Amino acid sequence: MRLFFAVHPSEEIRRKAAALADEIKAGCENLDAKWVPPENFHITLVFLGETPETKLAELKNVAQQAAKTGKSFSAEFGNLGVFPNTRAPRVLWIGISKGAQELRHLARGLHHELQAGGFLFDSKDPDPHLTLARMRDPREPSRAKVLSSAVSKIRGYVERPMPALGSWPVLQIALMESLLAKPSPIYKTLEQFNLGHE
Repeated sequence: MRLFFAVHPSEEIRRKAAALADEIKAGCENLDAKWVPPENFHITLVFLGETPETKLAELKNVAQQAAKTGKSFSAEFGNLGVFPNTRAPRVLWIGISKGAQELRHLARGLHHELQAGGFLFDSKDPDPHLTLARMRDPREPSRAKVLSSAVSKIRGYVERPMPALGSWPVLQIALMESLLAKPSPIYKTLEQFNLGHE
């Protein structure tokens, strides 16, 4: 099972983020990108990768322990960004302007419990964000000329203020399974864990 822990935006925020993605997509019609469907929008806390199904019950216990030490909070998106840079963008994302510290705290709590439980996971400190699109490499000669104007437009979106999407309450963390499928993977919520609850 390909697993990860995540936080879901509210349905209202999900709709607004999808509208923003549609606006960018319409303005960058030459962009060779794979856009994330709105139903897949999430903020990753910890990526575990392939995990035996026999470990699922133990993993849920780990999540419960991490969740009960956390507290609910308000989160808000505040800026557009790209990885690795605007010269050759590969991932277009929305960053967190409010609640980023709390999201990192949740991730570190999960790290602690996962490590104590002997689980393998991606232990790097998270940079909380929601991925809108993944782009093919614009530096490839076959694409560079066609994509140059689209990349310039992406840079313009990143460098100007992002429309306000509003805030939402973060009340739970979710254990997710990623199922490989085309055209996009399917993300299945296995269980949600309330923050601050025994």
